[in-house]
Amino acid sequence: MSGQEKLKSEIAEHLWAKSEPYKPLWMHLLETGIIAQMLISEGIFYPLAKELSKNFGVSLDEITDLAGYIGAVHDIGKCHVNFQIQTDTMKVAKILTDNIIVVPDLRGFRHEQYGSERLNDIWKKDAVFSNMRFRSRLAEVVRFHHQGKKKGVSVETDDFWLDLQLEIEGKMRGWFKPPDIAPKHMDSACMMLTGILIVADWIASGEDFAETDWHNDWNNIEKQTRERMQVFLSKNNMQHKPVDKTIKKFTDLWQKIPQTGMRPLQKTVESIFQCEEDMPLGVIIEAPMGCGKTEAGLYAALRLAQRWGKEGFYVALPTAATSNQMYSRVNAMLGSLQDIQAKLMHGMAWLMDEEESLYNTEDSLYAKLWTAPLRRGLLAPFAVGTVDQVMMSAMRTKYGVLRLAGLAQKVLIIDELHAYDAYMSSIIEKLLKWCKVMHIPVVMLSATLPYEKKVRYAECYRYEDDSLDEEVYPAVTLLFADKKPQQFFVDEKSRKMNVHVLRAPLLNSPDEIADYLAQRLEALGSGCFCTLVNTVKEAQLIYGAVKSRLPNIPTILFHARFSADRRQEIEKECLQLLGKDKTKRPEKLIVIATQVVEQSLDLDFDEMISDICPIDLLLQRMGRIWRHDDTVRPLGCKEPCITVLLPEDDKYGSTEAVYPRFLLQRTMRFLEEKDMICLPDDIPKLVQKVYNGQEINDEELEEWLEYNTDNELMEGQAVIQELPNPSAKKFCLSDGMSKAGDLFFADEDCDFLPAKTRLGERSVGIAIVPRSLYQQVYEAKVVSKCLARKVLGYSVNVPEKKIRSFLTKDGAIKGEGLLTGVWVFPGDEGICQFADGNVLEMNKEKGFLI
Repeated sequence: MSGQEKLKSEIAEHLWAKSEPYKPLWMHLLETGIIAQMLISEGIFYPLAKELSKNFGVSLDEITDLAGYIGAVHDIGKCHVNFQIQTDTMKVAKILTDNIIVVPDLRGFRHEQYGSERLNDIWKKDAVFSNMRFRSRLAEVVRFHHQGKKKGVSVETDDFWLDLQLEIEGKMRGWFKPPDIAPKHMDSACMMLTGILIVADWIASGEDFAETDWHNDWNNIEKQTRERMQVFLSKNNMQHKPVDKTIKKFTDLWQKIPQTGMRPLQKTVESIFQCEEDMPLGVIIEAPMGCGKTEAGLYAALRLAQRWGKEGFYVALPTAATSNQMYSRVNAMLGSLQDIQAKLMHGMAWLMDEEESLYNTEDSLYAKLWTAPLRRGLLAPFAVGTVDQVMMSAMRTKYGVLRLAGLAQKVLIIDELHAYDAYMSSIIEKLLKWCKVMHIPVVMLSATLPYEKKVRYAECYRYEDDSLDEEVYPAVTLLFADKKPQQFFVDEKSRKMNVHVLRAPLLNSPDEIADYLAQRLEALGSGCFCTLVNTVKEAQLIYGAVKSRLPNIPTILFHARFSADRRQEIEKECLQLLGKDKTKRPEKLIVIATQVVEQSLDLDFDEMISDICPIDLLLQRMGRIWRHDDTVRPLGCKEPCITVLLPEDDKYGSTEAVYPRFLLQRTMRFLEEKDMICLPDDIPKLVQKVYNGQEINDEELEEWLEYNTDNELMEGQAVIQELPNPSAKKFCLSDGMSKAGDLFFADEDCDFLPAKTRLGERSVGIAIVPRSLYQQVYEAKVVSKCLARKVLGYSVNVPEKKIRSFLTKDGAIKGEGLLTGVWVFPGDEGICQFADGNVLEMNKEKGFLI
């Protein structure tokens, strides 16, 4: 053996992939390939394997071989002097140094980019993948297993390293035997393969695979890896588990609802899904409040999961508050099926995560975020959370591809579809386009969806002009990838309700509103009232006025600016007093609230006073009045009634900062014509009158033009953050984004290019904590999860402009690590007082105050 061959053999023996603890390169590659195979053969990505099988037109075994091979060559770029010499404690570094092997400038070397280039060359030379387009895109899949990195510099490679790379690739190709195939839809295939690769790499880099016995016996390593992976899948609830296919009828799923107790909507949805042949990809359910949409939507999702081979669902809601209640309802349903529990997913949900994991990868922070048991993002089989989580699937977010891969396992349910502005709607439309090509079924629910919005969502599927009838309401609409939509009318006569409408020019007048509330309560003699206003400040002022005038009436203030723990307490209290269980319903109660009670919360009030707001949201608010048929009403409460608070002299005040002036004016105009609103009959008529731009008078013309211009601007801002449209011939991460400098937005709270799922004022987290806890934060070098959990229980999000001047004061601690995005202040009893006399307070009754 020549000296050069001996040196090559010695270096090949000591090539490393992980340094702490040490792991040889070949072993990490082998393990990653096997883990990738098991993720799609025995794990949560089994639905992706079936989808890829259809896309490529090959067997599941061939897809498993392909995924394993990609995992087994993903880090081949580490077989280069620029990487191997980075850690001087490695034996290979000493070998390289002792043999005076020239090392180029290490700055800018990216092993994933270099590996991508080398694989493309190898595949081209050896005709591993004969389809040139797929070959180059597959190489980009390898490049994007780390994301958001700056583009690496080109490096020269001599034959010494090329030979080593060819040897490694050849062994992995011989072991995994990838088929020479190409997909029908490039973007769909590459996004799924990228997601599988990233998760496989992270798992292989985790502590569960850290202490592998690394003797050079590939058969034994494979056996050992498979055994460890089976344990990993089991303990993390990541096994392949198809949904129960024995559930056919609505009552099979909702066992507490008898056949005779089913609502007309639920009967219609059940009838539609008795046909086993139809394969819709989108379902829009439009029906008034209180008719069982949630149960119907979950049933439709389960039936779609059975047909499309999905293994769970994600329920997306507008806010964390609505997510919390839906989480309980979904878990109750899963519990009745003896299924695994759903994962709660919104900004604070990770606080319930009790386990920690370590990842020896440069993306360890993201790996920890995505693979911890309760922070697995959209990878959990069943999950409930905010719509923001799924919106980021269609945005240029770092590792957003994992969100798409997670969604590809399941059915997506989007609740309160009407609740999103032009910016959010644009992102949701892009998401639906991706769901269509990746065959992710979507169930969309709304009581007050404008027809124009419905058409735009339908256009994300196969749609032709005039294929939807705007007069059909309540309705179930099926959207297909290969044929025209189908609409089904729902006869909801049993749920008709006439709501009496009163009008009072009291907008932005807390004292007068309190007086009016006292008059209404006296007129009824008793009752549970809701005063629903548009801003937190207004709610706090009205609460103070009501407590002053009606000190003996139980009164609850409910808005978004309570600490996380206190807000959950208030939400629970409201549901106990005003929910379906009537045993604790009080004789008299006043709830003063913001939009947190507007949607999804199952609360039942005897009467409501509401600020003026756009008609669709006002109708939603009406859905909280007389919601339950079995509630005993006060003797003086003869009919459902809502009082709408209107402005004097056309001055909307803070309400105009929340809602477009044009929609407020149109809503006021058409309300003047109605002393009584019939639900559900009047819902589509009123929504269309306000939103369709017809019957505009001269006074409204300027606002109408401004409203449309604002919507166009919002859509333009959304496009900047969205993924490109899916392409059958391109890979969007490469073709659509790399030319812009590999630009990814962050999906975490950070100062540099954060992804924005919503427009509006930037918020910051504020936590006023007891001084003993503050001292722990001050002294902590690294904030533990236990400490972070305690601090975030005191936290609340507030507009940055309101709090900016306090962030530079003595005592303010800018959170790091698990407290990133949160500012911590000392304050026993929730009060933090500064030397200049200013005070921050987290008041138990009123919430956050300055």
